[in-house]
Amino acid sequence: MFECLELTVERNGLRLFQPFSLAIAPGEVWTLEGPSGLGKSTLLSALIGPCPGVSLCGEVRLSGRVWSEIPISAKRAQMVFQEPSLFPHLSIGANIALGLEGLTRQGKVERVRQLLAALGLEYPLEHPATALSRGEAMRVQIARAIAPEPQVLFLDEAFSALDPTRREAVRAYVFQWVRESGAMCLQVTHSGEDRADERRVECLMPV
Repeated sequence: MFECLELTVERNGLRLFQPFSLAIAPGEVWTLEGPSGLGKSTLLSALIGPCPGVSLCGEVRLSGRVWSEIPISAKRAQMVFQEPSLFPHLSIGANIALGLEGLTRQGKVERVRQLLAALGLEYPLEHPATALSRGEAMRVQIARAIAPEPQVLFLDEAFSALDPTRREAVRAYVFQWVRESGAMCLQVTHSGEDRADERRVECLMPV
């Protein structure tokens, strides 16, 4: 269980939104919504790692353990940022394989090819990351986040750069992966269409 208890964010001492609480069970996707500029993306960034001038207020727990006290490797958390964050000097295959450990070289190749096919990217593994469109780069970033089978997945407007048809297919694939893998997913979106479950939506409120 991934729990947020009376959680909010402060930037340079100023609270960004009213505290909220939720609990994400394995296989669930919870959606955070709220006005632009409220601090939703800042919250996800602070959850994935320290941000200068930003602090989490409240409690975050993973399987009963305090989030900030869990080693990074034990958290097994991945994030898809709102803008593509690929390494430009690496191929798409190398970008996706970055977080893969404990697999043979052939195992990594097979895992990367599987993800590329699932996300509709018909490119060889050696295809340069710099030759991708923004939407393609976002799909590679999604593949890189899913590849190591994280137990916690954060999505920051992960589908916003995709055209409507591709957006629906990629969104369905990601949510299916969450259900089948037992991961716990927290996403930020401005689109109601991106909700995985109408019962699992938290609307953040200004202070």
